[in-house]
Amino acid sequence: MFTHCPDCKKTCSLTVAPLRFNRGIMHYRNCSALSDALEFISDTAAGPATISSTKFLLWTQKKASGGVYGKAGLASGLVQFIAQIIHFEGFSFSQNPAFRRWLVKICKPINGDLPAYKNPAEFAVLQGSFIPLPGPAIAFRAVINNQAAFSQTYPDLRLTLFSYTGQPFAHRIFRPLDYLPKASASKSFTPDETAEINLNISAPKTKVGGYTFELI
Repeated sequence: MFTHCPDCKKTCSLTVAPLRFNRGIMHYRNCSALSDALEFISDTAAGPATISSTKFLLWTQKKASGGVYGKAGLASGLVQFIAQIIHFEGFSFSQNPAFRRWLVKICKPINGDLPAYKNPAEFAVLQGSFIPLPGPAIAFRAVINNQAAFSQTYPDLRLTLFSYTGQPFAHRIFRPLDYLPKASASKSFTPDETAEINLNISAPKTKVGGYTFELI
């Protein structure tokens, strides 16, 4: 029998006695290497065609790459995923102040248009009044300020009237065209801009004991 050194590739004859004495460990004087003789044992001096000195264990094996097609498929799936998000959630993102800041920066270089921003919670009411007029009629006045970081569309106004007993008996939603000149109603309400709401309303048959209004 013969064995072969995995380092210097030297072939050595092998008998049973040294195998028993050294428990199969062979010392090669030529290169001072120690190796398991049984691993490279053969019946001829020629030995195996190739001898590998490195053994790859399970946790050191290289993972096969997906190649060009795998990367292309991953990129395509990612693009489709982003497109679906934009399609279904794009409007919600455009109305979120945190996301809109980034969307504005992205769309500006490509001249992209975002949906009009509208967040009634970012309007501040500076003053309001409800005054009887001759006719009979009632004049509603309010001054509002856009505190958003973006231009907004003008808000709608929900006005509710209460009787002297505190019961609501009338309400109506007024659009920007109802309280602004036609030329102004189509314009954007720029950041920190102040606007005045003016409404002349026919007095209802029930006496008005109070009112509330809400920007929506």
